[in-house]
Amino acid sequence: ISNAVDINAVRKASLLKHTKMGKNTYILSVGRLSHEKNHKILIEAISRLDTSLIKLDIFGEGSLHDELQDLIYGKKLENIITIKPYNKDWWKLLKKADMLVSMSYFEGSPNVVLESMAGKCPLVLSSINEHIELLDDRSALFSPPNDAKSLSIAIKNVIDNKADAKERSEFAFNVSQKFNIWNTAD
Repeated sequence: ISNAVDINAVRKASLLKHTKMGKNTYILSVGRLSHEKNHKILIEAISRLDTSLIKLDIFGEGSLHDELQDLIYGKKLENIITIKPYNKDWWKLLKKADMLVSMSYFEGSPNVVLESMAGKCPLVLSSINEHIELLDDRSALFSPPNDAKSLSIAIKNVIDNKADAKERSEFAFNVSQKFNIWNTAD
């Protein structure tokens, strides 16, 4: 049985007043700062891109905080990537975000992905079974979890092809409807 997502609550939160990032591409990543969430590969992928117009916020807490922070500083990305404590109101950022990236090695039922689908946020996901069971190439871009080059290409694809990303996010939103509270309860 999959987890349910309160689609109306996500939509309501993500429709709240927000500010645009200007020309910057705003990327979200939400999840524990632990090995299985694989934030290191995301940081490596970002380092391969033109970072002058990118802003990445990683929301989470956990044992890898200092190690990830050191990696960010080591790659001189401290003005690009910020690690922030988990915020239960992160849904409000879905309309502001150009994409959400989740590169987990494994998941149970990926709540962050379900919530992002409900918020119509374009997705770049690790090509693990738990993500592929939810979505396909019509609704998200996929990258192997240990391939920073592939991930950087997928992120650049979203940046360069906003219309395609929006179309995929609409398709993902339609898929999210089957995970609403009532359908899941049934």
